[in-house]
Amino acid sequence: MAAKIDLATSIARYWAMFKLNAKDLLAYRSDLVLSFLMRILYPLVMVFVWTVIYATTRTNRIGTYTLDSMILYFFLASVVSLILYTDLPYSIQHDIKHGAIASKLALPMGYVRYTVTTVIIENFTWAAMAELPLLVIILVVFKVHLSAIAAIEFIAMMGIGMGVSYSMEFIIGALSAYANDIHGFVIFEGLLASLLGGSMIPLSLFSGAAAGIIGLLPFQYMFYLPITALTNPSAVAPEMFLGGLAWFAVLYTIGHFTWKQAYKSITSAGG
Repeated sequence: MAAKIDLATSIARYWAMFKLNAKDLLAYRSDLVLSFLMRILYPLVMVFVWTVIYATTRTNRIGTYTLDSMILYFFLASVVSLILYTDLPYSIQHDIKHGAIASKLALPMGYVRYTVTTVIIENFTWAAMAELPLLVIILVVFKVHLSAIAAIEFIAMMGIGMGVSYSMEFIIGALSAYANDIHGFVIFEGLLASLLGGSMIPLSLFSGAAAGIIGLLPFQYMFYLPITALTNPSAVAPEMFLGGLAWFAVLYTIGHFTWKQAYKSITSAGG
């Protein structure tokens, strides 16, 4: 009975946080619309770039991608980025550098759980208000047949991608206890995620040693594999899911260890 009450309380708490974030977004509608348009701008730029590439090379297909499927890929990458990228590193940095972490460490929910949960709820609010409608529009415009298997694989791979992305961001945020500014780390991680994760170019276009190395890294779970799971689920082997879970476990462990050391540094300094 107590477990049921605790579950109901937790759900009510998270639902309240979701509604509060939704109200904050709706309170600044111009920012919401501008951010939405910016998400459209990136794939439009990539459409122009790849249209020129296809026209210049006078080919109908590059790798397994026609021009239409390449355009679809980058629109989907834009949607995926809505839920993968967060302000988690800067939020942790702000709390550590400005002393706000002192009061938050005393929260009943715990600092890490509260901070990560807040970021996840903010992104899910964005997803509900911007990503889902945009995804539906893209699927309709490009006449994508969405099977049940593709939907399930996409959701599962997105979950792994979120775990990988958020773990990396948390590690960078924890480094705020040692670094004066983590902006460089954030930019570097973003560049790696874009290039090696498939945001800038589909990873299937890489070959040889480069493809082998990229296939061993966790970045592919952030863009390329979720998009592939949605558009071509048969190309995603079961071991890829296991590999993603393994990477999440590794990054989660690194994040846990990094935070423990950062926590000791903060508390010993009277933070």
